[in-house]
Amino acid sequence: MKRNIATPINMAHGSKQFKPNTTVAAVIHYRGKFLFVEERENNQVVFNQPAGHLEENESLTTAIEREILEETGLALVPDYLCGIYYFHRADLYPYHLKMLVSGNLSES
Repeated sequence: MKRNIATPINMAHGSKQFKPNTTVAAVIHYRGKFLFVEERENNQVVFNQPAGHLEENESLTTAIEREILEETGLALVPDYLCGIYYFHRADLYPYHLKMLVSGNLSES
């Protein structure tokens, strides 16, 4: 495949590629219970996993550690990746690719 010399490589490659929003979320377990954060959506209280969007130049691990700290005040390093989910919210239009990690809180 020939590339137009006048077109920069970063403009040509991937410019028409589908790019879903990348999000991270955590399942946090402690003493037989799971941690959720309370949020408001459409004027209703909902309970959700600590979660958020991947920021520019951020690794998945750094993103989830940041989101957990921002939303719960806990400094938690995830143990493992437990799911990768793809979903679409028709009411908001975006498509999401969610990386779900799991971790246990320790006694210390």
